[in-house]
Amino acid sequence: MTNKKIYIILLLGSMFCIGLVTVLFALSEKTIHHENPFIRRVPPHTIAKTHDLDLGYNSYYIAGVDKDRIFLGNHSSPLHVLVLDSTLKDTSHIQLHVDRKDLPVYSMQVRVAPPYFYIMDGRSPFVFRGKTTDWKASLLMYQGAYFSSAEPVDSSTMIIRTRSSISKEDVLGRISMGDSVQVDLSHKLLQKQIDGIFCVDGKLLLAKELQKLVYVYTYRNQFVVANTHLEQEFIGKTIDTISRARIELASIDSKNATTLASRPLVVNKQCSTYGNYLFVSSNLLGRYDPSDMLNHAAIIDVYDLKKNTYEFSFYLYDHLQKRMTGFQVQGDRLIALMEKYIVSYTLRPDYFEKGENPVVATYPKVNLK
Repeated sequence: MTNKKIYIILLLGSMFCIGLVTVLFALSEKTIHHENPFIRRVPPHTIAKTHDLDLGYNSYYIAGVDKDRIFLGNHSSPLHVLVLDSTLKDTSHIQLHVDRKDLPVYSMQVRVAPPYFYIMDGRSPFVFRGKTTDWKASLLMYQGAYFSSAEPVDSSTMIIRTRSSISKEDVLGRISMGDSVQVDLSHKLLQKQIDGIFCVDGKLLLAKELQKLVYVYTYRNQFVVANTHLEQEFIGKTIDTISRARIELASIDSKNATTLASRPLVVNKQCSTYGNYLFVSSNLLGRYDPSDMLNHAAIIDVYDLKKNTYEFSFYLYDHLQKRMTGFQVQGDRLIALMEKYIVSYTLRPDYFEKGENPVVATYPKVNLK
């Protein structure tokens, strides 16, 4: 055998080995990042699409939902609210009015919880409150407390996520506003794993019917349930196996700051509550989920907050190849934003009893305690 043939064989062998290692690495990354040894229960026909509407823009977000109406805020026009009926056919455009226009604005958002609505900016920080009868808001708080997330509890109280001046880590707190502003922080509810900031990132919700706050971690399989006075009731688990946040941090010396060194593994993407239930959009495939499911659908896992149990899951398929960017559950309806589209669904009565609150009917439970 000539030297030339030997070199060719060695070269082909090396290329084969490199290719094999690359494929194995890619498969292992897929398994680590999207597949886990847990099994979902996906009963058939749990949810059915009823209506959809092209909003024209992808800058809308869900500001609130009640029995008959859907309220959409707009990132591009912060003082504008689009109101839709449950059929998505009757729409009205509302211009919000505030009694102070001289305040700095950074990341203003609207929350609608009839009969009140709130205009908030946690970086300024300020909170306006008004009534949905006339959509005129008065300043309720200015520079009382900075926050990165907030949810109204009642007309003068909010639960917030903020940065503690003591620990320099993110914590949950409660703001009481009125003639004066009182801020109470809890340094115990959020459990630090790495840095106390990125590792505790998550979604803050208020389970209105239960009057509980729910905090769902983004990068691990946990959620915290507490009362509105910041007293923890229990720590729940989502059904996947990622119990520790998989994030890598990097320091920016010039700014004396820390940032993410690479894209982290997202476990829980979006979430909503209604009645006794927590609905979580998961970013991980279970053992028997179709391998391409996350390419064309969101996977929604349903948990019972009273029993701390996993109930079942369903797939929320893309609308006209547009991915879900947010959703909210109200009664037997699920409202989803699919980029520039809004789509409404009905939760099927086979698995949700009729009534004021959806209750899962006769389906085996998994206790997560």
